[in-house]
Amino acid sequence: MPNKAPNPLLFVGLSLASFGAFYLVARHRATTYPASAQPRQHDNPLVPPRHHGDNDKASK
Repeated sequence: MPNKAPNPLLFVGLSLASFGAFYLVARHRATTYPASAQPRQHDNPLVPPRHHGDNDKASK
């Protein structure tokens, strides 16, 4: 039985399938957990995080 070269379409199909899976997961995560809609946290650990409820309590 002679050795056959691997099918190049298999590699192309596998790379397209993995890219498609990554794209679908990234799109699902963007709609489910919209981290970009939240305010950016400070990089300094001594600065406390901002919460949405803190401003409401202080104004009342």
